[in-house]
Amino acid sequence: MSMPGSDLSGTDLSAADLSGAGLTRTDLSRATMTQADLSGADLSDAELRDARLAGAELTGADLTGADLSGADLTGARVDSEQLKGTRTDSRTRLPAGVAAPVSTP
Repeated sequence: MSMPGSDLSGTDLSAADLSGAGLTRTDLSRATMTQADLSGADLSDAELRDARLAGAELTGADLTGADLSGADLTGARVDSEQLKGTRTDSRTRLPAGVAAPVSTP
């Protein structure tokens, strides 16, 4: 599935199989994607502000340039390396053991 640049803000995609999906520049702000399979998905430059990704499978997903401000990734399968180049803030909830990206001036 390829939906680059789409507006899916506020959509409930819980437990959806979006593995390998092309979602670059897609607006997924406030979307619910708990337990969704986003493995290998292209989420580069996606808008994920305040999205709920608890328990989501993000192994191999490209999150380069994604805005994760206020997003809940509790229990999601993602690693610190994938979060490099993303935007987070103090409200972003990351899985245990995963470090927030370091901002550079």
